[in-house]
Amino acid sequence: MMKKSSKRNEEKILKELLKDSKAKKAYEAFDDEYNVRMMLIKARKKENITQKELSDITGLSQQMISRVETGSTDTTLKTLMKYLKGIGYDIRLSKINY
Repeated sequence: MMKKSSKRNEEKILKELLKDSKAKKAYEAFDDEYNVRMMLIKARKKENITQKELSDITGLSQQMISRVETGSTDTTLKTLMKYLKGIGYDIRLSKINY
């Protein structure tokens, strides 16, 4: 478990790094992608579907499903849609306010 002082130091460093606009954009893009990957995994597990089972359902290899979930590949929209349909989900868009 991380000590409070260590966590505070990390937060200070992150705050300082995010003052740079390029670093901030990169961090936000990573954070958004990470959140999407976590939602995919959570939804798959909620439906009690293993990666192997999803592979059988979608025709995507188990390795591709793993890559989608870990972010080790740039996922195409076609692959994302196969993944989502395989677990019984789709995409909903909502407007965000800045």
